[in-house]
Amino acid sequence: MELKQVKIKKYVSYFLLFFVFLVIACEHFFDFSPPDLDVSHPSDGKTYYGDIPLELSAKDAHFDKIELYIDGTKKKIYKKDYIKDTLSLSPGSHTLLIKAFDVGGNWSKKEVKITIKPLESPRLSSPSNGDTITDNTPSFDWSDVPGAEKYWLQVGNNSDFSSPEISDSNITGSNYTSTKHLSDGKYYWRVKAGNGRGSWSNWSNVWNFTVNTMGTPTLHQPA
Repeated sequence: MELKQVKIKKYVSYFLLFFVFLVIACEHFFDFSPPDLDVSHPSDGKTYYGDIPLELSAKDAHFDKIELYIDGTKKKIYKKDYIKDTLSLSPGSHTLLIKAFDVGGNWSKKEVKITIKPLESPRLSSPSNGDTITDNTPSFDWSDVPGAEKYWLQVGNNSDFSSPEISDSNITGSNYTSTKHLSDGKYYWRVKAGNGRGSWSNWSNVWNFTVNTMGTPTLHQPA
């Protein structure tokens, strides 16, 4: 009787081990759940200026890869389950298809439609073109550009800006006050808009102004 019970316990142990192995094998080889795909950027239906931020993630215990299709053509394969990248696309409308796969062949997808527009050149405002000013630390003002995150201002005493007096590419607003005292004379200035991913617009038109700290002399008639 005792020997029979020992045999039964032995068979039960074998059965339990086989059952655990079967469960693990089924979970790995018979996984029918697709990866949980999340597209943080870009956003569907949004208009972007310049380069596009790409941020993707896929959650799956048996993750394999992420495929990126642009306008129907496979462009990239990522082997990581979290992606942060930058895309450069031509202006116009584009469709992005993102697919996430696991090792069992299950996959999920998301489609994102976006519009790309180039960054516009700023329109200069002040100092006015051809203006004469008496302030040798002048303030500069220009138009806001949609999608711009920063601006690059150049001020020089020659129109080719080969050795600018001011060249600041990290201005976060659409105005700037010089911290440098400019000598009396004629100056040229221009601005372009940029985003945080390295894209820049074309330069604006070039305007000029003259600094005259002495002012206009007053002429007196002889007595």
